[in-house]
Amino acid sequence: MNWGINMKNILYIQCSPKTAGSHSGTFAQEFVKGLSKSLPAKNVVLRDLSNSPIPHVSSQHTLVSEKPESMRNAAEQQALQLSDTLIAELEATDVLVIATPMHNYTVPSVLKAWIDHGRSSGDNRCGLWFAADYRAERSTQTSGRGGCVADYQA
Repeated sequence: MNWGINMKNILYIQCSPKTAGSHSGTFAQEFVKGLSKSLPAKNVVLRDLSNSPIPHVSSQHTLVSEKPESMRNAAEQQALQLSDTLIAELEATDVLVIATPMHNYTVPSVLKAWIDHGRSSGDNRCGLWFAADYRAERSTQTSGRGGCVADYQA
């Protein structure tokens, strides 16, 4: 696989609560492994949201994120530290790979929490999605739902 660009950083977001046997996770792992072999100067960062979940945003987070950075006190800056870390992590990536199951016709809550932490800069950017739209060269999402139906009889 040659995408014609020099990719150095791959951010791999794993969301399945299944630690073994996840279809989306298995596919994404193979995809990242193949991508890592075919691209020079790679750095793969795994953010496993199932084994290391991030907290959902709080009302304090939301209120503080609307304040300009210059007007935040030390406690308010601390409240946004995780969001700033996640945004910096995404801004540094060239390829974003998200492996997620579908739960009740939507993404798992741990992925939603990751997405919600995207707005903390105090400016009018859209946080994580701004970074993904304007920085990542390529992004890939693998999604699984319903498990294996090989033995299904209609």
